Amino acid sequence: MTASPDVLPELLELDAPASVKTIYARLRAGSASPIAALIWRHIATHPGVLEECWGALEPLFASGQLPETAWRIARETSPNQLLPQIEPRAQRLLGITEDNASTIGAVAEAYNRSNPVNLLGILTLLSRLSTDEPVMAAPSIAYWSPPPEITRSMPHMTPPTEMSADMRWLLNDLRFGDRSQLDAVVPSLYRHLTDWPAYLSVLHISLAPRFRDGTMADHTSRVERAMAAEAITLARQIRPTPKLADRPELQATMRRFTSGFIPTMIVVGRAIAEQFE
Repeated sequence: MTASPDVLPELLELDAPASVKTIYARLRAGSASPIAALIWRHIATHPGVLEECWGALEPLFASGQLPETAWRIARETSPNQLLPQIEPRAQRLLGITEDNASTIGAVAEAYNRSNPVNLLGILTLLSRLSTDEPVMAAPSIAYWSPPPEITRSMPHMTPPTEMSADMRWLLNDLRFGDRSQLDAVVPSLYRHLTDWPAYLSVLHISLAPRFRDGTMADHTSRVERAMAAEAITLARQIRPTPKLADRPELQATMRRFTSGFIPTMIVVGRAIAEQFE
């Protein structure tokens, strides 16, 4: 698989073999979200690794232990009212109809379900790599059932290569690190919202100062620390993943996601949802 050097490789469901499509579906069901996240789509570009990772994590999904724990931690550590609500008149001036607002809210809810689960799942896999302890039996959560399905259709997820230069750089700036070059990671949440460029511009204006003054880093570090502590416990309950262990570059990418990208999107996703409540 080839990709532009400033775009992270991913295996889209349309192009995936049946085994990967099945795992994407189970990840969606396990996080009660219609989203198969970018980090899993990237892992799937490494033959056999997604299947191995899912085999290790599946019992924690089936019992509800991993998703319920992830959602609880996200609720307890993410800030409230990070951004002001956008009043209906302001929404209309931004080109957002009432139906659009419901769609944006549904997108935020989808990621507010999936991102905490993805973060805790990836941290658990990474934590397992650093321990040789035998697998412990996972405590079961009887009759676990996920929250009601999100029925609203998700907007098209724009590929980074199809974005205007202004949009690509705007979204690139909604992150930490070097602003002088494009990062290969473009969070999927933003990619679903490119039909509303005026809103993304307002989001950038509102969030950029919080990235610059360290406020966002404080919020995301709180989320990450709590998830990492829980992952140590969960890692004792999953089997080893030797194929993942043999791919240090993939591990490095996973650590990048867990050390900034996903915690940031947990905080941002909640802020977006509150703007449209």
